[in-house]
Amino acid sequence: MGTVPRTAFVLALALVAAGTLAAQDKNALPVHEQTTFTEDGQFQHPVSVSAQVLKVLLETEAAKEGLAFASDSERSNAAQLFRAGEVQLDGSKEIDLVVIGVGWMSGADNGWFWVVRSARKNPQVVLFAGGNSLNIMGSTTQGYRDIRSLFSTASETRNSIYHFDGKQYKLWKEQWKKNPN
Repeated sequence: MGTVPRTAFVLALALVAAGTLAAQDKNALPVHEQTTFTEDGQFQHPVSVSAQVLKVLLETEAAKEGLAFASDSERSNAAQLFRAGEVQLDGSKEIDLVVIGVGWMSGADNGWFWVVRSARKNPQVVLFAGGNSLNIMGSTTQGYRDIRSLFSTASETRNSIYHFDGKQYKLWKEQWKKNPN
């Protein structure tokens, strides 16, 4: 292959690749997007919990329960009891969050997860779930991605799937399985 034909071939290949990428579904998940969260795991896109988000978190029953056990210094700086990472629930440019509780904001044997919609404009807690992990799924209901929570004990594993009902996430399906001995 000469220099000109090789250059033309490489250029044609690059154009085909670019066209393929452009033709992909606009709602396809970004390759770098984190979809699985664990209580001790790291966030790919960590963010600070803003005052607005902290306010809506602390209004939940779970956070009120956790705060009752917190020290005075933890209560005065309650943001330290949460870790957060960015996600996109509905494919828009809106920033949503998965928030994981720290210390008193977790269960004795599982993590506590809050999903906050519209974190920068009008934050709303749309799901609270306990478990070992939380997964933002590829499937959607009412335009929002479905969410799975997993919780395991020594003997059983609970798989809970939540669907968005237009205002918040509701338990859609729950399955308990015995763990192999």
